[in-house]
Order: sequence, then structure tokens, then C-alpha cells
Amino acid sequence: MARNEGDYMLVAHKHKINFYKTTTIRVSTPFVDRIDPFNFVSFHDLTARNFDTRVAFDFIGQVVSTEPMRGIKENARETRLMSIVAQDLSYIYEHQNENAPVIILLRMTKLKTWGGQPQVETVVAKPEDYYLRFQIKNIDDIPDYNEVTKNGDDSGGEPFNCNGCGGVSDVFGKVRVVIRVQDETGSASFVLFDRHVKDLIHRGNHWLMENISKDQGRQKIPDEFNTMLNRKFVFKVQISKFNLENN
Repeated sequence: MARNEGDYMLVAHKHKINFYKTTTIRVSTPFVDRIDPFNFVSFHDLTARNFDTRVAFDFIGQVVSTEPMRGIKENARETRLMSIVAQDLSYIYEHQNENAPVIILLRMTKLKTWGGQPQVETVVAKPEDYYLRFQIKNIDDIPDYNEVTKNGDDSGGEPFNCNGCGGVSDVFGKVRVVIRVQDETGSASFVLFDRHVKDLIHRGNHWLMENISKDQGRQKIPDEFNTMLNRKFVFKVQISKFNLENN
């Protein structure tokens, strides 16, 4: 049990439950659920941001027009956008109108701003979406790479640029963890940085830096890392110019 806080929360409850490898769960006994599963936000509150934007919400509306899909480059990555104009159809849910037109229902969405306009987007993706979006390779296939060009730490003397605004940012201590993984085709060593390690062992960068400083020179690995052993993960692998020049 932990406190539910931060800029990105799915629900407004003050507590949340973290599941670990050793967490034991069981199937619940049947019960009658009378809680409304939807948390709709009206168009007026959406455009006025008159709600807690840290919490996910449900959105309902009819698509009345679209714009052509266009490609953009953000943080050296290419993505595609298509603007959709939705009409307020919250009255359909309120009055249970069975003759209503076809609509789009987005569950667990978050509010962001794009081009000065409020935008809604989903925050929960299915595993199937991940496999369709990224190319899947075995360890034996990883050397079949494409060159990655970026302005970053491995660019040879260039400044530390912010991925968001492009400006020069301060330099802070970073944590790097090398893990050994294998599949049916072979084995390889992967490098995980603090933002990935934090999600795996549920410990923040401050905790990692303190333990590394305290145990420096003793080659002691915190017990929290043992939760990663003998587990199966899906890795998104990036091979940069630095990797090629330094083997």
C-alpha cells in the first residue's frame, strides 16, 4: 500500500496498491457492483479544465469531422497525428437513448495541451498494441541494426540538450545498471538507466544514488534488484553510434 500522488494518476483515491513478484492474489467471490464504472467529464469542464487533470476520466462524443493524418518529429522520433472534432453527446448516456448515432468512447483518458488546444488521449495500451508498434527481434537478430542519429550524451562533446525545449540543461548524477538476458537464440548484456530501473524495482533515483554512494567499492548489489532475476521482460532495444564505436 502506497500513497497515490503525482502528476499522472488514474484514479483520485488517496491510496494505491503496488503488485510485486511475490504478491499473492486470488479470484474474488461474486459480488454485486453498483458503482458506476464511468467518470464522464462534460465538454464545458473539459475546455475550461474545471477538474483534476491529474486523474484519468472518460470521454464520450460523436466524430463530426477529421483532418488529414500528418507526420511530425518530436524528440528525434517520428509520429503521426490526426485531429478529430467531437460533438457533445453526454445526453445519450444520461437518457439511455438507444437510437443514438455511432459514437467514440474513450476510457481512462488524460488531458493534455497540443497547439494551444485541449486534447484527450488514452493512457492504457494493450500488449497487442505494443507488438504491432515495434519490430520484435530475438537476441540473435539484434546486430541487424539501423543507424540511430541523435543529439545526446553519445554525440562526442556536444552539450547536454533538453529533449523538450532543445536548451542546455544541468548535468546530474545518473544510474546505469547492466543486466544479462538470454532467450532461445543466445544471450546479451543490456544497459538500463535510472528511469527504467525505477519502474522495475520501485525505487527512486535518490534512493539509488544514496545506496551506490554508501556501497561504493564493495560491489554490493541491493537486494531490491533480486526481484528482476528469472523473470521475462520485453525490451525495446536502441543501438546508437556510441554502442557501435565502443563495442
